[in-house]
This record gives sequence, structure tokens and C-alpha cells, in this order.
Amino acid sequence: MAALPIALVAQHEDTDLFTDGPLLIEAFARRGHETVVTAWGGERDWAKFSAVLVRASYDYIDRPGEFFEWAREVERVTPVANPSAVLRWNGDKRYLRDLETRGVSTIPTTWLEPGPTTWIEPGTLDPVEFGHGDFVVKPATSAGSRLAARYRVDEQDAARRHLERLSDLGLCAMVQPYVAAVDDVGETGVYVFGGSVSHAIRKSAALVAGAPPAEDFAAGFAQVITPEPLDDELSAFALGALDALPAELPSPLYARVDLVRDAGRLLLLELELIEPFLFLDTSPGAADRYVDAALSWAGA
Repeated sequence: MAALPIALVAQHEDTDLFTDGPLLIEAFARRGHETVVTAWGGERDWAKFSAVLVRASYDYIDRPGEFFEWAREVERVTPVANPSAVLRWNGDKRYLRDLETRGVSTIPTTWLEPGPTTWIEPGTLDPVEFGHGDFVVKPATSAGSRLAARYRVDEQDAARRHLERLSDLGLCAMVQPYVAAVDDVGETGVYVFGGSVSHAIRKSAALVAGAPPAEDFAAGFAQVITPEPLDDELSAFALGALDALPAELPSPLYARVDLVRDAGRLLLLELELIEPFLFLDTSPGAADRYVDAALSWAGA
């Protein structure tokens, strides 16, 4: 009897998995597994899949509650990766506070909850607090740099308007110093599949000082991506960040650990555990490593 197909989950308007798609489909096929690319949600019978793998569900950010509940319901009938509890936890960047309390080095952050009590008065974004360089304002619930912006220290009025907008939208806001090293050397993303480090990429800067908050994912998609050599330090940092996940969470199948080196020290920017683009074409064998980890996880 043939095995049930594996679902590769995408967004609704466009189910393109980009360069990752063909590599994943071919790697699964080499192991005798059919794949079906489909949008999340809907009335589909998810029990007809042996596993449901979230891959390009970028529109979840418009309906996060619905997306997380969909994953939880699907989990009742077939395995979902990443598990719904991991997806929900990772959907709000306040998870960085969890990781910081567990010893992971992160960017210093001021968190501003929505509501009138958190409105920022003129002159109160202290350059000393955020450093003497640029700083970033972004929502705690976002993807692809959407609604994020980079400000110079003399642009506090614009930053305050940005914060008020996020408050009006009911979003927790983050204010962070901008790490200048991102402009010089970019960010590093380390991929971990099934608990093992697979490959790494370098990403160019996404935010430009003086540009308004991005309304879509264009800034993230415009980043230049190149392969990044792995070393023991990068691998250890990535695995250490994942080891710091709350104990009650199941282990993620896949992760991208975004980090930057500032003054010689590695700092976590974000953990991408929902729908990270895998850039499988940047590393020979990366698709096979992902598929092997997925099949082992699913018991397929």
C-alpha cells in the first residue's frame, strides 16, 4: 500500500514555494514520497496526509490566531511541523525574553505594550539608552520586516508616530539599537534540521535609515543572500539558542537562527520557526538533509 502524500503548506494567493519547492519535491520523490503543495486552512481532509509541513505560509501574519488554531486542529489527525505550540510561541517576538532569561545573548530591547500608557512623549527616546547610532522600531508580531523601520537619533518624532501607529493596531512594539555590523557584514542565518546543523546563509541589511515602515514583505525579499561557511562557534550558538526553548515545547523539526556579530560577540536577532525560506539551493545536499529529518520526525 502506497504511503500517504506529504503536504507542503503555502499561503493562499500564491502557493509558489520558490527555489525551495522543486528541490524538496524531488528529494521526497527520491525516497518514494509524493508531495502536495497546498494552502493552509480550508476544508481539506488533512488526515489524508502522512505529515503536514509548513513551508511558505507568509499570509499567516494577517490572521495569526486562525493560523495557529488551524495547525492545532490539523495536529489532531496528522503530524504538523513545526508543532502548533512551537508556531504559536514563535509568532510573538516576546519569545526573545524567554530566551534571554535562559542565557541566550540578544539585542537589548525596550518593549512597549499597546495602549495610551505606552505612548512616547517627544524627546523620551533617549539616544543614550539605545546607543548613539540608529535604532529600530518594529512590532513584536511581524514577518519579513513588515511595519519595521530604522531611525536616526534625530528622527524621534517619526519614531514616536510609528510607535503610536503600532499601539493603535493593538501591537506590542520593540525598540532596539541598530547593530551597525549588519550594514558591513550582514546577518547570518543558521539552519537546523532535526536537531542537526545543516547550512548557513548571509543576508544583506533589510532596513534603510530614513525609509518609512514597510507595508509588505518587500524589504525582506529584497535582501541579497549568499552562502555562509559554518564554523563551530556559529553551530554551537544556533544549537544553544534552540536548547533554550521552554521545556514544555516539543522540539522543532526546522529552524533558522538569525544572528549578528557585534564587537566580536554573537547576538541572536530572531528565531524563525514558522515559515523560514530555506535557501536550499545555497548548500549541496541541504534538501536531502531536510527531507531525511522530516521523514524521521514523521516516522514515515
